[in-house]
This record gives sequence, structure tokens and C-alpha cells, in this order.
Amino acid sequence: MTNEQAHALGQLLRDARKARDLSIARMAERLAMDESWIVRLETGRYTTPNPALVTRIVEHLGIDPASVDLVSGGLLRSSLPSVKTYFRSREALPPEALRDIEGALDEIRAKYGAPEQPRGEPEGTPGGRP
Repeated sequence: MTNEQAHALGQLLRDARKARDLSIARMAERLAMDESWIVRLETGRYTTPNPALVTRIVEHLGIDPASVDLVSGGLLRSSLPSVKTYFRSREALPPEALRDIEGALDEIRAKYGAPEQPRGEPEGTPGGRP
């Protein structure tokens, strides 16, 4: 993320927090986060902020993740695993169920004009876990 993008992200987060009449101290308390980290994030001092921490703030403030990606050059999107990887590592499902999920996602992508993602067979034991 560039310095300009870091400042734009900080502005987006600060505006959303202020719109909810929430102080940095109160938000830090609610999220069990370091107040000074939030200040540095909002002032654009981080060009590589921890995406998991940014996600916690984004969810707490009800910000559309697409808005965050737009101003940050894809901070959240680039830090996430593919849906296929997510389901294979997160869910203890048999390979047939994973193929069904991938097929359903392909249908949704086709319906909305999104590119189809490459597919492979689950590795390891059922659920794609080694």
C-alpha cells in the first residue's frame, strides 16, 4: 500500500468511527486493541497494517470491505485465501461436498459475470486437510 493509500484508509476509518460518535479509546476498549495502533492507522502511518486487525475495525464500524479495498489497493482482498482454500482448510467436509460448494460458486460467478476460478481435487484426507 502506498503512503497515499494508507492516508486514504485512515481517513475512511476515522470518518466511519466519528460518524458513529465513537472515540478511539472506546473503540480500542471494545475491540481489545492498542489505542496507539489505531491512532497510527487512522493517521496513515502504516503502509502494511495487519489485515486481520483492520478487518476487526471494519466489521465493528460496519464499513463495506470493498470500500477498504478501493482506497487501500486491495489490502483485505489480497490477504484472504481463495474460497476454495478457505473451505478446504476450515470445514471438515468430504471431497464431494467441497466439489458441490465449488460448483455452486462457479454458478454464482457465471450468473454475475465474475471469472471462474481454477479448481483442483482436495488434497489429503476428507475435508482437504493433510
